[in-house]
Amino acid sequence: MLIVAKHAGFCMGVRLAVNKALETAKLCAKKGLECRSLGDLINNPSAVEYLHSKGIKKVDKVEDARGAVLVIRSHGVSKEILEQAEKTALKTVDCTCPFVERLHESVYEYSKNGKPVILIGDEKHPEIIGTAGWCRGDVYILDSAEEVKNLPDNLNDALVVAQTTFPPPVFEDILSRIKERFSGVEYRNTICAATVSRQQEACEIANWADCMIIVGGRNSANTRKLHETCLKYCPHSYLVESAAEIPPHLLALRGAVNIGITAGASTPEWTLKEVVDIMNDIERNDQVQPDQTEQAETANVTVSDPHEHPAEPVIEKAVSQESTTVQVTYIDGDPHEESADNSPAQDAQEVPETPESALSADNVADTPEASLEEEAAPAEAEAPVTPKDLLKEAVDNFARIRQGQEVEGKIVQLTEDEVCVNIGYKSDGLMPRSELIDPDAKVGDTIEVEIVKVNDGEGNVIVSQRNIVRKHKWEEICKKFDSGEIVEAVVQRAVKGGLLCNIESFRTFIPASHVARNFVSDLNPFVGKTVKVKLLELEQRKRHIVASRKQALIEEREKAKEAAWAKLEEGAIVKGIVRRFAKFGAFVDLGGVDGLIHISDISWVRGVKPEEVLKVNSEVDVLIMSLDEEKERIQLGYKQLHPKPWDNVEEKYPVGAIFNREVVRLCSFGAFIELEPGVDGLCHISQISTQRVEDIESALAPGQMVDVKILSVDPHAKRISLSIREAMEDTVFDNDFDSDIPNIEIPEEDEPVYESSMATAFKEAFAEKLEAQEEADEADEEAVEETAEETVEEVDEAEETPEEADEVEEEVEESEEDSEEPEEGEEETDEDSDEPKE
Repeated sequence: MLIVAKHAGFCMGVRLAVNKALETAKLCAKKGLECRSLGDLINNPSAVEYLHSKGIKKVDKVEDARGAVLVIRSHGVSKEILEQAEKTALKTVDCTCPFVERLHESVYEYSKNGKPVILIGDEKHPEIIGTAGWCRGDVYILDSAEEVKNLPDNLNDALVVAQTTFPPPVFEDILSRIKERFSGVEYRNTICAATVSRQQEACEIANWADCMIIVGGRNSANTRKLHETCLKYCPHSYLVESAAEIPPHLLALRGAVNIGITAGASTPEWTLKEVVDIMNDIERNDQVQPDQTEQAETANVTVSDPHEHPAEPVIEKAVSQESTTVQVTYIDGDPHEESADNSPAQDAQEVPETPESALSADNVADTPEASLEEEAAPAEAEAPVTPKDLLKEAVDNFARIRQGQEVEGKIVQLTEDEVCVNIGYKSDGLMPRSELIDPDAKVGDTIEVEIVKVNDGEGNVIVSQRNIVRKHKWEEICKKFDSGEIVEAVVQRAVKGGLLCNIESFRTFIPASHVARNFVSDLNPFVGKTVKVKLLELEQRKRHIVASRKQALIEEREKAKEAAWAKLEEGAIVKGIVRRFAKFGAFVDLGGVDGLIHISDISWVRGVKPEEVLKVNSEVDVLIMSLDEEKERIQLGYKQLHPKPWDNVEEKYPVGAIFNREVVRLCSFGAFIELEPGVDGLCHISQISTQRVEDIESALAPGQMVDVKILSVDPHAKRISLSIREAMEDTVFDNDFDSDIPNIEIPEEDEPVYESSMATAFKEAFAEKLEAQEEADEADEEAVEETAEETVEEVDEAEETPEEADEVEEEVEESEEDSEEPEEGEEETDEDSDEPKE
């Protein structure tokens, strides 16, 4: 059973906006003016495309409508943009919905004095953006009850309003939370009445239906909310923008299934009708018996006529669309029709398939069968044609075609919206212009079509060309499945357990375990992308597909490996892309296989890290050093394609030259100094200073810049001897040796002589040592003088005692002898000691 919501499709505001815009476009076309729309007039792709075909082109900025007539979208704009549009455009036509205009007036009047406004709705929706522009005070936008706690505490005087298409239950929930926190807020229910009715009706139908179809643009907020509402009551709810997006398994439904259809406020009637017609046909065709030909040969003929019901696809409540059954019996050679409601005369006139309404004696005579009979037996042609003969011929005529049959026909008429095809039947086949595959097709072209409906209620046969294309595509998919071919799929959305995709308009599922070679927890990045997959399963009846991206990746990698190994040769130079780094080197993709550049083959400089030389995803030239296909190992070289630092080292660093370079590392026997990346020289500990160096770390430090002199260069052994001491001696010299140095201009005495930092340090240390020695000598002299003065004083005091005086004299003599002994014995040494006496 099929039920369609009464409140489906264009709401009053959208209908007014579309009609007003079309009238504007018509007037502009007459006057030769350009017509522009500031953004999409409504949120529906097919409607926007239709408006564009009528001359209404979208612009994103007001400045782009200069000199043209500008149509304001149904969602409205801010006060500032509206004023700017009136100044910029030739003329402004405001198509804002009346409910939205009332919302703008409410927030504008309330916030004149700077009062805050709380807007409930989608902050990215054009209506909310425009409404916020009409507020003169602070504006706070939220679309869930959880966001109420984030509001500031000073909103007791705020006004609470909602987006006109916001779901009423959610609005009530948010409003109750706001009133609990702010008791003084003022609120106004600005939700459109049509939205309330639409939501309530959708809930009722979804609660009844086995599956639900919501028709509308995915960029429409009210359509998305409608879809979310239906999902709460009916898990099998599907959002489609057109009939082409109806899930394939719904088209294959058979039996007693309840299907509900509703649409968003911005869904055009033609889009809704297209979906309703297709689903209606599925229900009706389910009642058609496949063996009509066999039944026609008997006296009982059953014809399904679903068009006894009103042609309007929108109904207010569930009504069982039962088909009218016409029982045809023969009594005394005349056909009598007995309908299910016992009114045969009335039903016989309504059913177009009956002989009286479908055929006459004249047109029967014009049929090919009648012509053949006239030629073969003229006498029989003159015999009167009985009603029984007419009925039999009509039944035979109907037996020629059936639903789902593929026939060839010739295009006999083309209009803007419809195509008429002669299929060799009593009635031509009709189909919408959108069903025509070739847009350049013309009258007289032969095309292949499928019978969709034998009778549309007006005696017309409905055909389709896209259905045939769909069948052929499925046949192609079956062939690719049998051959194991890789196909492309467009990922539509991520669901629990995998990805839903589209392969040639057929519903495809990729399990999460088959999305990638490794497990992927977040599948959302794949949405909207085209991926290559391998077909795993095909469900013929519902035309569903199960595919694997993982298997496709594995097979493509194996093929790439085979192709890559066939091209690789030892000693060849190839291009590759750096993929990742490791402590021992870098892995490079050679187009299907990975090779390793060992850390020792990345640079001539020792101790360098791979990431200091290479960059991830950068293309580099590498040398294939070795290949092992059995173990799938490829050794690559990078530094081999770059000059060696030791080439021409004798020319770059001649013996005797002095360079200022950096100390890179220290060891017990000397210091290594980097002349250039990859070329280090050794300065022996004996060549560091003019004085003996016991601890090298006290004289030098890594990172220190020093002057070095080249003593020797051995390129074969890769050794360069350096000297800091000789570099010092060459830079620090006296004027006495000026004549020994040719071609050197000696500066005058008042001009400063250049000295290196090491030479300066050496001179300062020597001066400090000399000064300390002089201070020590002065201290010794002072000590001797003090001792002598004390001795004289003791002699003066002891003059009264001769004996004591003699002792004092002896002591004085001894002290004088002691003071003289160091001068004579300075060079003497003890027998048991190697050090000189003090």
